[in-house]
Amino acid sequence: MKNVMFISSLWLLLNAPSGHSAEQDTTLKHCQTIKDNIQRYTDKRRQGGNAAKMQNWRKKRNHYSTLYFKYDCKRYATALK
Repeated sequence: MKNVMFISSLWLLLNAPSGHSAEQDTTLKHCQTIKDNIQRYTDKRRQGGNAAKMQNWRKKRNHYSTLYFKYDCKRYATALK
């Protein structure tokens, strides 16, 4: 009976979620990519261009901003560059 309890405890310990996972790394990288794209299109708009390009860049920036909030990237704000 003690062996069963020990094995059960060991199994629970090994399968417990850790504080940092590969999924969090992927999400952080994804959020960083989204933030980089938002900044890229913001910089392009600041540099200027014709009306069609400016509108296209605004739409793309808004699209990435929507993704930023959809994936809750605000929680990684301090980790994002």
